[in-house]
Amino acid sequence: MSDIKNMNKTLKNLKNYKHYVKLLNKRKGIGPMPQLRWVSDLLDEIGIDHRYHDWSEHKYTSSAGLRYYTGGGTREYTGGRLRISEINFDATSTDSYYSYNTWSYCKELLDLVHDKLGIPRNENHYYKGELIN
Repeated sequence: MSDIKNMNKTLKNLKNYKHYVKLLNKRKGIGPMPQLRWVSDLLDEIGIDHRYHDWSEHKYTSSAGLRYYTGGGTREYTGGRLRISEINFDATSTDSYYSYNTWSYCKELLDLVHDKLGIPRNENHYYKGELIN
């Protein structure tokens, strides 16, 4: 029981704890994915080696707003790119399927954070960002 209390204390003492909770919630299907910049801040605090940089790209659009070329011109999409070589992770928030894949990104990121902090991966241990029995 004291191990769980110590792990909760470690988690809650994180400066970027709210971003950790957002990852947990997204993994459970509650709420949006936190910005990759915020995830980078969390990884910095924990000491996980990664690279983040702002990212933008131009995509062809039609006058109807579709993301493929139909003569409507281009539009600039801005976001971020996060790479973690340790787990072969590369996410770019401007990718077409980024929103669809965020649930799996959260699992990978949470597994990495939990491994680094010595927290078990069993998702049944978590409730509202806290470890429980």
